[in-house]
Amino acid sequence: MKKILIALCFLSISFSYGQQSRVDSLTLEFNQAKEDTVKVRLLAEIGVAAYRVNGKLAKVINDSLIRFAEGKSERFLAQGYRMRGTLTLLDGNYDTSLIYYTKSLEIFKKIGLKELEAALYSNLGTLYGRKSEREKAKEFYKRAIALNEKEGFLEGNIRPYINLAITVGQTNDLEEAVDYLIKALAIAEETDSQQNLGHIHNQMAVNYLKLDRYEKAEIHLKEALSIAENIENNYTLATVHNSLGYLYETRDDDFEKTLFHYEKSLYYHTLMNNKPSIVEGLYNVGLQYIRFEKFKKAEDNFFKGLIISDSLDVDDKKILGNLHLAHLYSEQGNIDEANNYISTANNLIGNDSRMPYKNHFYRIGESFAKQKKFKSAYENMETYAILADSLFKENGVDKIAEIETKYETEKKEKENLALKTEKAEQELVTEKANKQIWMFGIGLIASLIALSIFAFYYRKNKKQKNIIENLHKELHHRVKNNLSIIDTFIEVAKEEFSNDAFDKKLTELQNRIDSINEVHLQLYKNSDVTRLDVNKYIKTLSQNVGQSFSQKNITINHNIADTLSIDADKSFPIGLIVNEFLTNSYKYAFENRTGNIDITLRDTGTDYELLLSDNGRGLPENLDIEKTSTFGLRVMKLLSKELNGTFKLSSNKGVQLNIHFPK
Repeated sequence: MKKILIALCFLSISFSYGQQSRVDSLTLEFNQAKEDTVKVRLLAEIGVAAYRVNGKLAKVINDSLIRFAEGKSERFLAQGYRMRGTLTLLDGNYDTSLIYYTKSLEIFKKIGLKELEAALYSNLGTLYGRKSEREKAKEFYKRAIALNEKEGFLEGNIRPYINLAITVGQTNDLEEAVDYLIKALAIAEETDSQQNLGHIHNQMAVNYLKLDRYEKAEIHLKEALSIAENIENNYTLATVHNSLGYLYETRDDDFEKTLFHYEKSLYYHTLMNNKPSIVEGLYNVGLQYIRFEKFKKAEDNFFKGLIISDSLDVDDKKILGNLHLAHLYSEQGNIDEANNYISTANNLIGNDSRMPYKNHFYRIGESFAKQKKFKSAYENMETYAILADSLFKENGVDKIAEIETKYETEKKEKENLALKTEKAEQELVTEKANKQIWMFGIGLIASLIALSIFAFYYRKNKKQKNIIENLHKELHHRVKNNLSIIDTFIEVAKEEFSNDAFDKKLTELQNRIDSINEVHLQLYKNSDVTRLDVNKYIKTLSQNVGQSFSQKNITINHNIADTLSIDADKSFPIGLIVNEFLTNSYKYAFENRTGNIDITLRDTGTDYELLLSDNGRGLPENLDIEKTSTFGLRVMKLLSKELNGTFKLSSNKGVQLNIHFPK
């Protein structure tokens, strides 16, 4: 008893205000209780409160519960075993966790507590999910659901449905995952289960993030964060901050915000003593330190994560740690070390799916390319491309929104049906008393039906527009990745030959590919996939071309309005024309002396005017512009025709190109 009281005192100083009030109240009841059965019940409740905010302190109180319950209460002894199973699960000791879960399940079966038996099946599902034995995990979740339905305890099915969604979502069966989440959401809303609502909204956001549906994801994350903060649920706070970190990382490239949310997530997971999630948090924080070029901090985080992962019973976190270290060392140019960690990761993966690690191979490939190790870059980019294309084929980007819309529509229809039923009853009562009111009611119903039809088609058209926009974004994303891979092929080819002329021609080809790729990159990031910020596009294009030549004494001047945007279709030929002009100027105009190139694009009202000029040595005197067969000039003429534009090339203290094309 003395040990229990010490544990309670230790516990009471460690909670936030809201949880503190709960613990104080339960502790007072515990001290005043006379019967052991009451004391053991209160001790179990304190243990649950501790679990929600501090994993280490939950262990202390749970050990006390087991000691106190032995010989006094089989139910609470089983509950203690169940909690110990969960706490060892968070430690990553899955075999030990299975022992305690099994002990607990046997007692609950023996004393006939079906509700808690179902809860144990759900716990076992989580255990096998952590071990990546997904089929076994799904089997136990479904067993829990069936038992809860048989016993009429529907609230008990919220967690199994959420966990089923997480399990199938890990293999990218996103349609099935959302279907389970919708079922969990319906029960949670009906029972006002705030503890679960936050978790459901977070998981909905996770699925949207996988399909780059950032606006929908952000809506769910804000709702989840609000709920978690209100009820002071550290587990949900940890998962929501992790998802917010991913959102700001992938959508906004805002790495300051990303680091903030990943560090918050790591803080809450550390409080919970959730070791697998602590490892993930260390890796996420380490990745941001790479972006800020704080390589020592990144390395420390990755090695801390690897050390903890050695105590876990599965290899997925070790694989991630090795891939992160490969990324770190490739960024620093330590290629041999990077390849060693890639090899270790591949050995740990073995014959398992590489799908969960696809983005890591892309990052490593990018880092190798920066270091001009193009063969290694290509190998990792190829792995990513195969996995990414596989994912796109398996999942339609509109599936999640379609299922969620069906749920919202069904819920609305039920509300409308209840409203119509109520109105019909009122009309039946008042029909004999006042015919005019009855007719008014009919008119009101007709108006509601007309409004519902209008709203239905409005929502349908809006949804179709969103689907089309997201398909456009996904298409631009795929083309961008494939062009990057082609660029890597060319770099590999350049390494095989020492001929300077051959190298220059391939570099020019890469610049043309980059001019196309930049369009797809910007359209993928834009909210409007039909128009392009032409000023940003041409500045990026000019910088890319300039970097491919050794002359550093050439200045490019841009005269383009910041607000000017053009149709996406016109941006491809414009970019290629600018690319060809810049390439020719760098190659022939200046002969290693100082020079200027001017790029002007303006909206004249009815059409656009593109002006390109340099102050170099000009065109050869004997050049017949109409008859010349040079490749660059032929390309610019053909592209001008594609724009339905006029083409005028002249030479006066340099070269001037003037193209007018209609909007």
